[in-house]
Amino acid sequence: DSAARMLVAQGADGLDIDWEYPGHDESGIASSPNDRRNFTLLLKAVRASLDAIGAEHHRHYTLSIAVADGPFVSGVDLAAANRYVDWLNMMTYDFCNSMTPDTCHHAGLHASKLAPADARTTGRAVRQFLAAGVPANKLVIGAAFYARVFGGVDPAHDGLYQPYKKFVGEIPWPKLKADFIGKLGFVRHWDAQADAAWLWNAGTHTFITYDDPESIAAKAAFVKAQHLGGIMYWEQSLDPTDELLDAIWRGLQ
Repeated sequence: DSAARMLVAQGADGLDIDWEYPGHDESGIASSPNDRRNFTLLLKAVRASLDAIGAEHHRHYTLSIAVADGPFVSGVDLAAANRYVDWLNMMTYDFCNSMTPDTCHHAGLHASKLAPADARTTGRAVRQFLAAGVPANKLVIGAAFYARVFGGVDPAHDGLYQPYKKFVGEIPWPKLKADFIGKLGFVRHWDAQADAAWLWNAGTHTFITYDDPESIAAKAAFVKAQHLGGIMYWEQSLDPTDELLDAIWRGLQ
C-alpha cells in the first residue's frame, strides 16, 4: 500500500520488483523453499494495491519484475506471475562473473560455438520463458552498459570460454571505449554466431566482455523478429552520452 501511494506522490508510472533471487541465496540474501509461493503472493498483493489506487486516479499503474533465467527460474512460478505483471525485465547479463569458472559473453545473444551446452544466453532465456507460458510481448530482454573483466585467462581462443585466475571487476561503457577498445594491447573480436563482442589482451591475458552498438543492434533485431516487448538495460549512469541508449532506440524503430 505504501509503495502504491509513493507512485502517486512521485508522479511515477509503475513499480518494478527486483528480488535476487527467490529460492536462491547466491547473492548473499537468505532464501527459503517458501519463496516461490510467497513471491507470487507478493505480486498478487502489490497488483491489488496498484489497482485500488489506480481506480481512485482513473489510470493503470504498471507492475513489472526483474527476473533471471536458467537455474534462477526455479524459485519463480512464471505462469502464476504472468497473471499479475505487465512485463518481465529479463536480466540477460552477468552470465559469467566471479562465481563462474570460465569467461563467456556476459550478455551474449546466442550461443557461441565454444559455449557449453548449458551456457546461458539471451536467446535460450527467451525460449525458457516462452515455454513457461509467458507471452512474447511481455518479455523485455536486457542489455549491459558495462563490461566484465577477467585476468589470468588461458589464451586458447583469445580467452573466450576459458578458465581464469581472477575476476577483475567492471568497466562502464565510456571508460571502456576511451581507454580499452583498440588500446593498451586490447584487440576487439566479434563472435558472429553469438552476436557478441569481446576484447583480448594477449600480453596480459586479460579478457573483457561487453555490449556495444553492434551487439545491441543484433538484440533489437531479435526483439522485432521474435515480437518481444523490448529492451531494458543496466544502468543509466553508465552511458552518460546516451550512445548505447541511442543504439537501442534506433534498433527498435
